[in-house]
Amino acid sequence: MKNERTEASEREKGSGAANKPNASAASTKKTPKKRRAGTDEGNAAERVERKRRRKKALLLEELRNSLGLVSSACDKVGVGRTTFYEWLKNDPEFARQVDEIEERALDFVESKMFQAIQNGDVRLIQFYLSTKGRKRGYAPKTDVETGPVVLRISQEEADF
Repeated sequence: MKNERTEASEREKGSGAANKPNASAASTKKTPKKRRAGTDEGNAAERVERKRRRKKALLLEELRNSLGLVSSACDKVGVGRTTFYEWLKNDPEFARQVDEIEERALDFVESKMFQAIQNGDVRLIQFYLSTKGRKRGYAPKTDVETGPVVLRISQEEADF
């Protein structure tokens, strides 16, 4: 007869995890996760939003490169002008960045104008004085000649 230890040991071996084929492999197999309703739509919406953010960033970069020329920047990025103006209207941060780009473009053009003025460009000197020098009397003056003025007033208006 077998002693009790041997029998217990054999029972454990016979019914134990060691005799089960691939017991550890079966427990590590990944089962497909159940999807929650709306998850695919949420992921799609996130992808669309990431793509929109990338397009906006590219568009802002092209606006900087083109000194704020909207059509040129939109063409290079592949965004319609209508979309650009929708973003400008509906996204305050995007609008703030576009304003900053426009201000920098204006600063750049003004610096070029001052260089031309320093080089003696009479047209730009006159333009600058007519806009910035108005309070010193450099505003363009227009002479208007008029003939006699005749007012016609009805009796009802005169009685009022």
